[in-house]
Amino acid sequence: MMITEGECRLFTFKEGALSALGHDLVLRAARWSVDLRRESRTVTARVEAASVAVVCARRHGADDPDALSSGDRAKIERTARSEVLRVERFPEVVFEGRWEGDEPSVVGGTLALCGVTRPIEVRVSRSEGRLVCRATVHQPDWGITPYHAMLGALRVQADVQVEWTLAGSGA
Repeated sequence: MMITEGECRLFTFKEGALSALGHDLVLRAARWSVDLRRESRTVTARVEAASVAVVCARRHGADDPDALSSGDRAKIERTARSEVLRVERFPEVVFEGRWEGDEPSVVGGTLALCGVTRPIEVRVSRSEGRLVCRATVHQPDWGITPYHAMLGALRVQADVQVEWTLAGSGA
């Protein structure tokens, strides 16, 4: 079953001596799909890397939609696409996984990101009739150097949290 209703969000977190100058961020992939096959217990999720855009900054764990100017958003998106995801060379991110049993709580598989394919586990739960899938991507494991500025005094943590909320999955 092909699923295109829902949301794919990424959460980044700042660190470093000048982290007060930066922002934790929520990003969203606008173009993605999930092919869920219950009979074979397999899933393939695809994200068009160039569709990743900034939703908002976060402060103290809450969304802060007014924290970023449109110029800040545009600069963050350009940097994420060109320097972090390198979308010209790697236009697609793909997760392929399998699970055991009828109701998966963990799906093991591989994530192909920036030309590197590595194993990863996705935690699965249900919330309000939706399937919620969460994973932590440790950027260096996929050859990605976390973004940094000001000689490293402001940087993005190596771990990015990925969350898919899927509607109508029937899973």
